[in-house]
Amino acid sequence: MSPSPLAFLPLGLRLADRPCVVVGGGGVGARKVQTLLLAQARVLVVAPQAREELQALAAQGRIRWAREPFRGEHLEGAFLAVAATDEGGVNEAVVREAEARGVLVCDASAAERSGVIFGALHREEDFLVAVFTDGRDPARARQVRDRMAAVLAGAAPSVAGPGRAGPQERGQAVRISSEEGPPGSLGKAERGAPLPPSAPGSKSSSLPPPPLLILVAHGSRDREWRDTLERLAGLTRERIFPQEVAVAYIQFSQPTLPAVVEQALARGVGRFRLLPLFMAAAGHVEKDVVPLVRALAAKHTDAEFVLLPPLGEDPRLAELVAAMAASAP
Repeated sequence: MSPSPLAFLPLGLRLADRPCVVVGGGGVGARKVQTLLLAQARVLVVAPQAREELQALAAQGRIRWAREPFRGEHLEGAFLAVAATDEGGVNEAVVREAEARGVLVCDASAAERSGVIFGALHREEDFLVAVFTDGRDPARARQVRDRMAAVLAGAAPSVAGPGRAGPQERGQAVRISSEEGPPGSLGKAERGAPLPPSAPGSKSSSLPPPPLLILVAHGSRDREWRDTLERLAGLTRERIFPQEVAVAYIQFSQPTLPAVVEQALARGVGRFRLLPLFMAAAGHVEKDVVPLVRALAAKHTDAEFVLLPPLGEDPRLAELVAAMAASAP
């Protein structure tokens, strides 16, 4: 039997220093901008209003932002155009103007109007994986991408656990189960337990959504403190899209960790990566976070909970501290 014809042929585009235009300043536009920046393109965003992360990129000089409605002139000299607004008429105009100028164009709302589509990407060392569904099901493309990423890695992401791990245990994940044990303790079978991709035919082989990253913080009655964490979550979300990021608190603030997990489960999310925003595994991580996650694991036996290490003595944190100290007057 002959293979079905391809609606799109996957190709690699060299976009370094090429002018690309993204029309639309919402979530879809922001994701396309991030992808183009990874490809080192010169990006112009055309939108009367834009999300905070796009405004920040413009303020940093990493993109240009035309704060006005789209006009055909915006595409002069462009190599690639992306229509990413929530207005069908505007997207159609972008496609029409791009085709008239011989500019490659992607309509993020309609693959059938696109000459180019974006795949779901994953980069692993020397590999770049792109998954396409001919634009029909981007969510499924992301799910397949996540499964392939796990296969390439040979296991789920490995990171240091919250126990008092020795140097040989650094870089390993800790899966939290509902098994009994002293409050906050981790059994030997759990600490450093490998997290393999699901086997074919298993319950999770139906390509579940990507895991939800939850930044777990202590909590404060200070609104500015909470706003800072929300901005941190936004910056993190930019870097790991389309994976979602949430903030949860153990006291004083809302939402609580159980509330965030319950809401995610209602959306069909069944895997969780929890990052304690603390400097060490002792104290609140052992006494509060681990027992909370154990209780959730006991209640939701089909869900997966993996506890990432607290910030600790990560060399990247030391580099940030050194850079801030060096910039002091």
